[in-house]
Amino acid sequence: MASQPIGAAGRATGATSWRTALRRALRRGGEMGAALLLFAASGFLALALLTYHQTDPSSSTAAGGVVLNWMGAPGAWVADMALLSFGPLAALLVPLLFVSGRRLWRLAGDGVADAPPPAWWRGLLLLLLAMVLLASVLALAPIGSGSSFPASMGGLSGLLGAKLLRLAAALLPPDLQFWAILGQGLLCTVLGAFLIGRVFAIDWAGLLAMPKGLPKDRVLAAAEMLPLPKLKKVRAEKLVAEAAAADEASARRTPEISEPGQTAKPAPAGVVTRQRDLFDTCTLPGLDLLADAPPQSAQKVDKLAL
Repeated sequence: MASQPIGAAGRATGATSWRTALRRALRRGGEMGAALLLFAASGFLALALLTYHQTDPSSSTAAGGVVLNWMGAPGAWVADMALLSFGPLAALLVPLLFVSGRRLWRLAGDGVADAPPPAWWRGLLLLLLAMVLLASVLALAPIGSGSSFPASMGGLSGLLGAKLLRLAAALLPPDLQFWAILGQGLLCTVLGAFLIGRVFAIDWAGLLAMPKGLPKDRVLAAAEMLPLPKLKKVRAEKLVAEAAAADEASARRTPEISEPGQTAKPAPAGVVTRQRDLFDTCTLPGLDLLADAPPQSAQKVDKLAL
């Protein structure tokens, strides 16, 4: 069986590693470039929405005056399209772009060669669905007919969602239509807030929970500042009991030495043991062992020859 030369195998391994490193570098460069573009897009959209003016020339305005938007004519058009679609809820696109760019930047910094690309479109779809639900609620509210935005507070998506909710409520008797619309609005609000929490990973339970890992002295100092003396006493006693329990659990247990169950038996006093001769079965060498060794007749070899 023919074998591959060692040099050819080394060249093949070097070429493979070079291609892998180049592919990894190109992928990191693409991820970092996309992250920078998302950062720039989030800043552009934020400034465009903050400096939006209804009189700027855009798709919904035929004015031809001076553009007051800080981002110029492109910023006026982008802000108008975003507000026309979702109303003021279009501001949620700014943190989404920033978070997506941050994830791409961190992914490029991790250096994972064969990691699967992140599913960024899932967060975008969830956020768009949450924005449509909340925009529908804003369009149903009395404030939805405001004139400061291109298509009221809910935008075109909110008007469409509100129309669908009213059509669903129209299937019920007239006396129940108001309550049906109210229930649908509450459901859309809860579902939209839940989806936004999923997209931005908001820990709703952690917002209402007390912080963990605080030192005991800080907690005691905070408990002493409470206005209710009974609550302070109960809190202090609880903290003292927890500290005592922790110290007792962490204390090292002292070793216990137990006496053996059986004592050693003493040897009988009347029995006399006698040691045998150690050389009764051995033959000692003769005296010729002490004679001088015969002279060596072999030729000596010097160290250089060795």
